[in-house]
Amino acid sequence: MKKLITICLLIAITFTVSAQAKSALTKNETIQYLNKKANECEGHFRTPDGSAFANGVARKMYYKELSFELSDEKVSIKVMSSNNSENDYSKSYFERYNKQSFNPSQIISIANETTNLNEPLGLILITLKSNSCVSEQSVKYHNGNSFSYHDPTAISSKSEVGLVFLNADPENYNKIKKALEYLRDLYKAEDDPFGE
Repeated sequence: MKKLITICLLIAITFTVSAQAKSALTKNETIQYLNKKANECEGHFRTPDGSAFANGVARKMYYKELSFELSDEKVSIKVMSSNNSENDYSKSYFERYNKQSFNPSQIISIANETTNLNEPLGLILITLKSNSCVSEQSVKYHNGNSFSYHDPTAISSKSEVGLVFLNADPENYNKIKKALEYLRDLYKAEDDPFGE
């Protein structure tokens, strides 16, 4: 009887350890999940607060390319958006390229900053411990014949990272927040496995 109980306990422990190992995602798997969520945004628009204005009127920004990339110490969010859903290449057409690189272990908070719930895309604001996010942005305008850069690539350090998400699914924000918090915890454990 004791042997039977011991065998049953060993089998139960094996299944528990196996289930825990399967539930622990790697950094790469977490980035793949975030890329899946980012791809949901492509083709949708958001009206920015305070940028992309023409004659005092906010323009809708259509998100055409979004991706997360993983490097040794940083995660980069790359975004290409434009003021038109189609590549109309008129004199008013422009494209904005943005790359934000940061170490997820620096994340202090993640907040839903969506101001217009009727639009397809919402905004997540990630606050970092210091100005540890390197933001690179450039804008290309079409003059009717060809593209030209309005400004050379502007590089700055920021303490906040903006990220759009598909607002149609009410759980999207929570799912992305959990993935970012999980990524933060992975980076923290890697940096200092015995820290808080």
